Amino acid sequence: HGVQTVELGVQSMQNQVLAASGRGHTAEDTIRAVSALSSAGMPFVLQMMVGLPDDDDMGTLDTARKIAALSPIGVRVYPTVVIRDTELEALWHAGRYHPLELEHAVELCAQVAQIFEDKSIPIIRMGLNPTEDLNGGDALAGSYHPAFGQLVSARRRLWTLQKLLKEVK
Repeated sequence: HGVQTVELGVQSMQNQVLAASGRGHTAEDTIRAVSALSSAGMPFVLQMMVGLPDDDDMGTLDTARKIAALSPIGVRVYPTVVIRDTELEALWHAGRYHPLELEHAVELCAQVAQIFEDKSIPIIRMGLNPTEDLNGGDALAGSYHPAFGQLVSARRRLWTLQKLLKEVK
């Protein structure tokens, strides 16, 4: 039917995170879906979210490693953002969800990016695509920045420069 690539919203490979986020699937479902796509010779892209409910840094990095092990042709990485009129907004207002601050999300996503780079998996997008609604106030909390990917890229360059400076000393 002309389909050349399938993109799956995996978001996490941690079952407790998927359940807390109401995703409706498990990590095992993702593995089965990827297996079916691979068996059919269908290239696939996997999406990952950082900072979902019940996630932590170790779980995020584990998710990135597990996604990388599935050998997608590309990934998209999105920090979780509380958007107006969503279930996540209600959780946030109730104090049952605490989004990542921008600085923390940049640091964590830079580590995630390194995991994918080490496996030669291209990152197609890092961060939400800026829209008038998000820029106009619908992004209520979390790690929304219209140039989030650039912030992550700059952080990774900073690490490289710091490493070079240590070697010079």
